[in-house]
Amino acid sequence: MSVEQRLARLGLQLPTPPLPAGKYRATVTAGGLLFISGQLPLLNGELRYPGRVGAELSEADGGEAARLAVLNVLAQINAALSGFDRLQCLVRVDGHISSAPGWTGQARVLDYASDLFSEVLQEKGRACASGLCSAAIAAQRSRRACGYRGDRFVIAPQASGSFAQPVLALPSNASVASRTARS
Repeated sequence: MSVEQRLARLGLQLPTPPLPAGKYRATVTAGGLLFISGQLPLLNGELRYPGRVGAELSEADGGEAARLAVLNVLAQINAALSGFDRLQCLVRVDGHISSAPGWTGQARVLDYASDLFSEVLQEKGRACASGLCSAAIAAQRSRRACGYRGDRFVIAPQASGSFAQPVLALPSNASVASRTARS
């Protein structure tokens, strides 16, 4: 069963990949890895779920925001690789969740993203993951996703400011020189 068929069984479909909100690339392929810049919970170009989990948003709202960001991640993968056949696996997903002071359920919000990756990509979607707390994420106000952070890119399943960061491994015969830029 294809990724698109699995999404359809869940009542979901791939959106058009969102354009970068700043002067960075949506995706870059290097060293057999596909790096994807921050993906927010955008629907038809509009930021959904603004606020902080544990204050303006419930944990379930944060989880739905994470799932929406995952759909944008999958759309970026599909665009960068012309499908999912070349995808070997998700390596890592970091979730930066904009949270109210004292709220500690970041891992539970990130589980919504991890569950959808696993449902859609099956074994290829089971990755290492970290759920991190952020008081605020710049994208909340400017709608700009975070881009390169050291040695990795951030993908945002954003619950008002949550992100997931998948690094994806490609088969060893994948073209390392290819880069995808969206303008």
